[in-house]
Amino acid sequence: MRVQGIPASPGISLGPAFLYVPESLPIPRATLPPEAATAEWTRLEAALALAHAQIAALRDVVAWRTSPEEAAIFDAHLLMLHDEELLADIRRFIYDHHLPAEAAVADAIAAVHAQLLAIEDEYLRARAGDMQDIGQRVIACLMGKPVHLLSALAEPSIIVARDLLPSDTAALDPAKALGLVIELGGPTAHTAILARQMGIPAVVAAPAITTQVADALQAGFPMLVVDGEKGIVEVNPTTEQLAHYTALREHHVRAHATIAATALQPSLSADGFYVPVVANIGQPRDLTQIAPGSVPGVGLFRTEFLFLERNSPPTEAEQVAAYATVGRFFADGEIIIRTLDIGGDKLLPYLPMHHEENPFLGVRGLRLCLTEQFLPLFRSQLRAILRAATQGFHFKVMFPMVNNAEELRQARAVADEVARALDAEGVAASAALARLPFGAMIETPAAALNVDLLATAADFFSIGTNDLTQYILAIDRMNPFMARHYTPFAPPVLRAIYTAITAAHANGKKIGMCGEMASDRRAVPLLLGLGLDELSVAPHAIGEIKHVIRQQTLPATSEIMRQAYRLDTAEAVVTLLESHLRASEPLARHD
Repeated sequence: MRVQGIPASPGISLGPAFLYVPESLPIPRATLPPEAATAEWTRLEAALALAHAQIAALRDVVAWRTSPEEAAIFDAHLLMLHDEELLADIRRFIYDHHLPAEAAVADAIAAVHAQLLAIEDEYLRARAGDMQDIGQRVIACLMGKPVHLLSALAEPSIIVARDLLPSDTAALDPAKALGLVIELGGPTAHTAILARQMGIPAVVAAPAITTQVADALQAGFPMLVVDGEKGIVEVNPTTEQLAHYTALREHHVRAHATIAATALQPSLSADGFYVPVVANIGQPRDLTQIAPGSVPGVGLFRTEFLFLERNSPPTEAEQVAAYATVGRFFADGEIIIRTLDIGGDKLLPYLPMHHEENPFLGVRGLRLCLTEQFLPLFRSQLRAILRAATQGFHFKVMFPMVNNAEELRQARAVADEVARALDAEGVAASAALARLPFGAMIETPAAALNVDLLATAADFFSIGTNDLTQYILAIDRMNPFMARHYTPFAPPVLRAIYTAITAAHANGKKIGMCGEMASDRRAVPLLLGLGLDELSVAPHAIGEIKHVIRQQTLPATSEIMRQAYRLDTAEAVVTLLESHLRASEPLARHD
């Protein structure tokens, strides 16, 4: 029986099904004597400490397997875990209502969960799932239970579930998780992104898959096939289907082995055109994921992760050390340091922000750094960058969420002020500043449509497709109900990218791309045809993207771009690109 879902992570997997139904822990609710409250609170404090350690460990694992940006969700979990209002509610249930700690946590979490679900904003409603995740973890710690059964799979299996929380996915052993099939969710959800980064084939939004797999298991037919590229799940496949997908999987394995063996080769197109491929990182430890010599530099250093994983701001010396570590790793290579991109879903525990009805359209990125509250932190970061730059590294500074040239001029003025102060302290910062290019992220419609005006204050540009896509399409990329429609291959997004590239080049400025689209092999021919100057990709995608570039010729990619520009749906664009890849490179499917 075939189930058609949405492709979420490429690859073919065959194996037995494991139907994941989260365990429902029995919550003790017997009223306790008042004198037991202190002991219950002590139990809770121990459980919170254990939960904190578990979440921090998950965050580190996810940062290592995927990227610091994806790991940041667990920084948000840590903040929620220690939220003062939540803890006050739990304390009230224990001391005033004489409930066991488990019941107090369950009731306090349920109250916040209900409040979040009642909010109109889709992003904030999605945080209800995070609260559930945290509550389940603390209760499991209180009861001495394992948090996730998925971390202890008896044998390699294809996991089928109605939904998976981020911590469910992060706890997976990639050697045991052959594939994922999820009834809910979308390709941009955390589960899907984690699966891609971990190399686990996955299909999401597979209708009624849990019911169909439960029926198959009951009938004694536990086998599944997952085609993560086409979004197909075969329940109880035939002998012919098993043979077909086995051959297809072996082809993929051989193709990826070829890519791994050539990862250090230059990213030259088949007709000799050099297309720089550089890396996205979030902190120095991400360098362990990059093979020395595989890329010449960094196209996006997401510095906010230096600020997020702590309860106080990093010192200036700590920041200097982090920037210098990356500078030394790449020697003569260029490193684009993006200044703090705080706001939206990334908040700092030590600098509380005002509640916003729609934080993604609120005070975030550069506009936040220029506020009176955050300006000292912004100055500290610029001081650290300039101090590190005096060591001779080839840094560039890029500002996030830019809308107009005046914002760039204000940011440059802050940098000038900081450099003068450092000069007075005996640091040759003004000389370093004179060598430091300043750039802007193109991730809002305003920026994409006004690159010519931004070019009066910017030295270079980089396109952030994650935010640009959601703003152009007016689709929250975290909304599972809109997952089928959120795609950078949508014609309006492609036109915005083309407009930005054309304007940048017309004004003599280079423009790259550091959004997730740059790490998608399907997009490579199109991006080359559009004339991008640089692709900055996730470390796990470096070899594959370079490999695809080597199969292209510039005339062919120009023709692909012209054809794609005339299409009116994202589906048609993707079909065109997949057809081109099948004809041009060995990762193509032969089915």
